[in-house]
Amino acid sequence: VRDIQVRARDGTRADGSGVDDHSLRLLEYDRVTAAVAARAAGSGARSRLLAWRPCADAAERARENALLDAAIRRQGEPGPWCRVGADDLAPRLAPDAREALDGVGLVEVLGWIEAARETRELWSDAGVRARFAGLAGLADALPEVELLRRRLASSLEPDGRVADSASPDLARLRRGLERGERGVQQRLERWAHGFGESAYVTRHDERFVALVPAAGFPRRRGIVHDVSGSGHSLFVEPLE
Repeated sequence: VRDIQVRARDGTRADGSGVDDHSLRLLEYDRVTAAVAARAAGSGARSRLLAWRPCADAAERARENALLDAAIRRQGEPGPWCRVGADDLAPRLAPDAREALDGVGLVEVLGWIEAARETRELWSDAGVRARFAGLAGLADALPEVELLRRRLASSLEPDGRVADSASPDLARLRRGLERGERGVQQRLERWAHGFGESAYVTRHDERFVALVPAAGFPRRRGIVHDVSGSGHSLFVEPLE
């Protein structure tokens, strides 16, 4: 990469933003970016790496090369030094995003917040910080949003559902719902028992139903929601 940056400087555009596309193609620069991007941990990083262009500013290029050298040396030492979250948050957080963050999106946000927190903790060793001051500075610059992290961690299940611990009222309502569902299931089990030992209670389209023999079932006893694949049983919800 450094060699290409030096060789490409004569092709720098007048605006100083980089090298013209024709020169980059001649230098097969896309092969370099593709090789690096292939090792990216997420789609967002992969896209940004593929869009890399040579740095025209000599001072900035020197700083970036120093960080690159430090990262290569740190990678050769034992232990992790950086964490990342899952997926790319940019589309979810874009100002023009069409949908608000849902539970799954908030879990992804939490993952990146926790990755930043863990990364800062990985740079707590004074000796490591002294040897790689530039990288340590990047870790220090990661924002601390501990209150938000705690709120999300206590409010969300791993699959994005709102956790009972999100609020006392929600926990109380869900306990009441569970008690109600157990009561409905028990009543339905007693009702199904009258149709023989093969009858049992299950769910069909999020409703409690009894699977009962089709032969001889009086349709006035309940609402038939479906028929089993064999046609020998009915999914029935009692009228009461």
